[in-house]
Amino acid sequence: MAVVSGRYHMRVPVLAVALFVTACSAPAPIYQPPSPQGDQPSRQTIEEHIPKIFAPSAKPSDILVSAVRPAVEQGLYVWLVCVRARVLAIDGHDAGFVTIAVFFQRREMVLRRTAEPQDKCERFERVGAANPSAN
Repeated sequence: MAVVSGRYHMRVPVLAVALFVTACSAPAPIYQPPSPQGDQPSRQTIEEHIPKIFAPSAKPSDILVSAVRPAVEQGLYVWLVCVRARVLAIDGHDAGFVTIAVFFQRREMVLRRTAEPQDKCERFERVGAANPSAN
């Protein structure tokens, strides 16, 4: 009987280690945040919001926009688009290009702020350019 219980006691740690190794090698589930609320904003919707993105005194010109993509900002699941424009400083001199991260829900702008590296603002297209695939 001592031999049987000895074998039993040997198997428990081996099984425990096997279960642990199996559990650790299983692929972790990939986190998928919920989709942003509403349809993504169209190119026309973005263009209509330009006066709300930049102050009128900035007189934005050479306006460029990035592709729209889903994002999470301040706990909101939103659509992110980066808008870049040449602006004027308060004293009227050229302040160069400024990039703003703009966040939409249900085709309405809900937040905007100066773009940061994590926004990955890239691949801009000129606003008003003839591009049938822009919408």
